[in-house]
Amino acid sequence: MGYGKQTRARPPLALIHIPLLTRWLLWAAEARANWLAIRSKAIDLNTICEVACRLIPLGAPPPSSKLERSEASRLLWNAERQAR
Repeated sequence: MGYGKQTRARPPLALIHIPLLTRWLLWAAEARANWLAIRSKAIDLNTICEVACRLIPLGAPPPSSKLERSEASRLLWNAERQAR
């Protein structure tokens, strides 16, 4: 966290912490690690992206990083219903 020098053109920069997005970033990293470790039921990179892109706008917390394909399909289906 830091602040820049105050100028006339722009205010100093400040870093902020957004807990929900931080949890989602950590979830995506853990889910990718599971996929890269070639876990048999791990979701692929496209599904990781799709789950995040559908659930973040709904304000939902991230699922387990050990999310399996069947559960990911169910989450995406429920997100589609909520978006309507």
